[in-house]
Amino acid sequence: MSQATTVGVPTPEYSITTSDAESGVLSQAELQSAIETYRKMSASNFPFVLLPHSCSAASLAIQRPMLSQAIGVVTSWKDPAVQSARQEHFLAVLGQRYFVKYERSLDLLQSLLVYFAW
Repeated sequence: MSQATTVGVPTPEYSITTSDAESGVLSQAELQSAIETYRKMSASNFPFVLLPHSCSAASLAIQRPMLSQAIGVVTSWKDPAVQSARQEHFLAVLGQRYFVKYERSLDLLQSLLVYFAW
């Protein structure tokens, strides 16, 4: 798994041993597609977390990794198996960052807003 082309690369405490598709990790192409779908949905469903059109998949993955994962979860509703894998990965990383590392950030807040509104 290449860290340069994936979103939400797990922390050392949460290592992934399955394939990317089974683990819920998004490629940049998948994230770009999810961002486009999210932008269409966000005006009516998620107006509290809007993404500017200048925001690319690569920049979102670097600047807001948890938000990018939450977007991956909520936009994969057409494939329940993929959505379930992404949700499991998102919740595991969220738990690790929030409860174990005591992280508090805008990224975590925005990802929770998107996830809970879904």
